[in-house]
Amino acid sequence: MEHAHAGHTGNGSRGSSEGLGSLAEMLDLDAEITRSYWNEVMRWIEQALPTNVRRIIDLGAGTGAGTFALARRFDHAEVVAVDASDEMLERVREKAVDRGIPDRIKAVQADLDTNWPETGQVDLTWASMFMHHLTDVDGVLQRVHAATRDGGLIVIAEFTDPLRFLPDDLGLGEPGLESRCIEGFKRERFRSLPSFGLEWGRRLERAGFSAIEERVFDLEGDDTDPGRLARYGRLWLERVSSAAAPHLSSDDLSVLKELLADGGPHSLEERSDLRMHGSRVVVRAAK
Repeated sequence: MEHAHAGHTGNGSRGSSEGLGSLAEMLDLDAEITRSYWNEVMRWIEQALPTNVRRIIDLGAGTGAGTFALARRFDHAEVVAVDASDEMLERVREKAVDRGIPDRIKAVQADLDTNWPETGQVDLTWASMFMHHLTDVDGVLQRVHAATRDGGLIVIAEFTDPLRFLPDDLGLGEPGLESRCIEGFKRERFRSLPSFGLEWGRRLERAGFSAIEERVFDLEGDDTDPGRLARYGRLWLERVSSAAAPHLSSDDLSVLKELLADGGPHSLEERSDLRMHGSRVVVRAAK
């Protein structure tokens, strides 16, 4: 899920407590709804790792979707969740207690553009929807390389396009509203991301990594609970349409108001045609 811009946080998880609260809810929903993606990408990572995985770092951990997916897959490893937001990390700590693994999850607050936490040697670094927020990507990659054991991995997941939930023709307004929202969102938000659209392979090679592989994973909603999907779609659409608003017509804004109305006849919760789909590109590289 896209982080502070449209659905994942990461090292950039700053803002009001209200904004962080809705973002945290969206991250948790993403982890629940895209379980097959997480299972598939974890298997792909495991194929390239040595059997004895002792320590993993989750950079830009948010509420811990990656942290706990990695802890399940590598059930003897310590997982270090790193994020700039203490609020997000407190959620990680609470989940670790709830799941009975507080001794295996370490939460570390750090802004990686200004300081690098003491991690010791690691077998795997995972960075999901996070690296594009950094201003010093090359410096961070070099520090990851220095902390990685021989044979260890770095895995970077990034979006290829924002998620979609709506049909092209809503039966309201002009068709293509979601596409126009996404284009407006890109114009407002992507241009402000310091490292969006980087060629990760070239940068990973420059940092000293090799055996670089890239794979695109499709994202489809696994959840059969329409209420949960509608809630996720609402949080996503609120975030994206807020950024896109300066680029939308008055008619588009009126339709969005109906879609996002609480309990309205055309609200997302009343629709039966919501379908989540998208994709993420995942790059893995070895030391």
